[in-house]
Amino acid sequence: MKKVLFMICVLCLVLSLAACGSGEGGGEQQTASTPPASGSNEGEEKKVESMVYLTATTDNEYFINVAEGCQKFCDEKGIAFEFMGCSYDAAQQYSQMENYISKGVDAFVICPVDVNSLQDLIAQCHEKGIPVIGQAQEVTGADGNSIVDDYDYGCELGQAAVDWINKYLADEAQVKVCLITLDHQEQVKLRGDGMEATIKEKCPNAEIVYRQKAESTEEGMNVAETALTANPDIQVIACVNDQMAIGAWQAVQNLGLYKDTFYIGGGDNTSQVVSYISDVNCAIRQSVDIDPIGSGYDSCKMAYDILVNGAKGENIFFNFNPNWQEGVMD
Repeated sequence: MKKVLFMICVLCLVLSLAACGSGEGGGEQQTASTPPASGSNEGEEKKVESMVYLTATTDNEYFINVAEGCQKFCDEKGIAFEFMGCSYDAAQQYSQMENYISKGVDAFVICPVDVNSLQDLIAQCHEKGIPVIGQAQEVTGADGNSIVDDYDYGCELGQAAVDWINKYLADEAQVKVCLITLDHQEQVKLRGDGMEATIKEKCPNAEIVYRQKAESTEEGMNVAETALTANPDIQVIACVNDQMAIGAWQAVQNLGLYKDTFYIGGGDNTSQVVSYISDVNCAIRQSVDIDPIGSGYDSCKMAYDILVNGAKGENIFFNFNPNWQEGVMD
């Protein structure tokens, strides 16, 4: 009897140890296969559904080209994209941004009319995890920027005028110059300042007799006509962008003031101005390519990387690539 009881105890002990071993192994397997805790998205890519590009105007080919770059990136990622201008009205741009926040947009790319006017909305975006990328002009409080240094850009445009004056008008006792700017935009005013400073520093025979802002090709034409009517001996018109340059060229033609040494310079190297530059009988001699399509693409990519990859935004500055009328600087 004792022997039987002993065998029963041994058997129970064996079964108990086997059960404990089985239970410990089962626990490890369960831990390995347990999904992440609630709220974790490890291994899952955040879905980005919408982006918007807000800018001063949709009438300028430069901004249209930026939007093309934005659209290209969004198409690659299956993201809905919208492009909206505000006719250089800061209050309207503020309202547009406010509306898109309420709609639940995932990211903003913004070329601001007023670089400081959107700060409270940007703070809302930060609270909601919506990245804001400044484009062309740096946006105060933005997560990153794809921008131009406007003063440096102005120096580049001014240097082009300097190169023309020193090559074709160096023997003139006085060279009268007109600047067509965007002085009503605080940040872009620096572009005109860079133009003016460079011309004054490097061309002692140049005199800037007229400086005025414009917002469109038509306004650029009107400004140039006013300047040329008051100073018909102006020989150089330096413009902050291609829209103004085209307007200035129309004014020169309207007033019959074209000659071989007349200079009009633009900026942004839009397709329209490239066609003008290709005509050797056109006074638009030069523009500067700042790769707007690339800027749009990079801006959306930066916003996407912040959302999906947790990347940090950065400031990316434009490169300047001059495009001269063929043969004039040989």
